[in-house]
Amino acid sequence: MKAHRYQKLLGLLEQLPAVLTVLVAALAVAISQLMTVDPNTLLSLILAVVALLATSELIARCRQQRRIDESTQKALYLLQAQAGGQLSAEIFFQKKGASSFETLAEEATEIYVVGATLMALTNSYRKILINRLQAGVSVKLAIMTPDPSAVQAASERNGDHRLDSWAMHFNTTRFNIEFMRQNLRDQGKLETRVFPYPPTFQIWMFDPDTPHGNIVVEIYPHLAVETEYSPVFSLKADRDGVWYEYFKKQFEVTWANAENWI
Repeated sequence: MKAHRYQKLLGLLEQLPAVLTVLVAALAVAISQLMTVDPNTLLSLILAVVALLATSELIARCRQQRRIDESTQKALYLLQAQAGGQLSAEIFFQKKGASSFETLAEEATEIYVVGATLMALTNSYRKILINRLQAGVSVKLAIMTPDPSAVQAASERNGDHRLDSWAMHFNTTRFNIEFMRQNLRDQGKLETRVFPYPPTFQIWMFDPDTPHGNIVVEIYPHLAVETEYSPVFSLKADRDGVWYEYFKKQFEVTWANAENWI
């Protein structure tokens, strides 16, 4: 969390010279238009703008060099992993984001997801899911039951005992699913189920039974571990063999033991 905040602060500081450049340039123009300005004062303002432009360019080059260094380091990790048979966690784990879901969903004919409440997913990707459903794609969503026993177990695992927040998550997911159904002609393309226990992971599957299938797995934290991101990794049908089948089976077993929902 602290590292993330530091990176965010660093990003804001990197933008500061560019902002100051615009402000000083605007000030110089305004002063020259509104009043008679001493040439030395105007020259000082011009020199300040030039200095800030030079600083912005230097920061931009440093940022670009840092990105090159990071990419080079990751490439070295990958080469070392290939040579030694081990893969760095920096390469294996990733940050889950909208771009990965959008990219994988836009070509898929089957989208299957299992998770705790799926509130964030249905909020973020509701429009994408509606578009894919309207295109004839099959979507399956499975979450844990909102019954008190499952919610209590999930709360104890996460260290979050605010049961009202869980209720809000379930209600939001229900609203999103009902909204999706209102926009569908073929209701059978969207299936939803609930299972009676809190899951330890969230799984996205895209065309899982095809040679080009993809699976994304997020491991849920225990007792609210302080981190900006949970561990996420991707599996491909044509690359990851046994482990692809393992997590595919995890979804299938969960789905088979779940009850129809809304």
